[in-house]
Amino acid sequence: MSRSSRQQGAVTPGRVVAVLVVVLIVIFAILNSQSVRMHWIVTTTTMPLFVVMIIFAALGMLLGYILGTRPRGRR
Repeated sequence: MSRSSRQQGAVTPGRVVAVLVVVLIVIFAILNSQSVRMHWIVTTTTMPLFVVMIIFAALGMLLGYILGTRPRGRR
């Protein structure tokens, strides 16, 4: 039995953290499942609060990635 096949089912700190993060996300979604009305520029929609928060978190990460990786110009 090789080392990689033994580690395939092993409990590692990374897997424990991943499970904890998923559990926290599920709890967060349950606690913020009430619907809210969002007034967009051209329309109004009703959706769960956690969906709105996930959308804007993803947009923030995307914006941070784009602004963090832009070329800095010549020195």
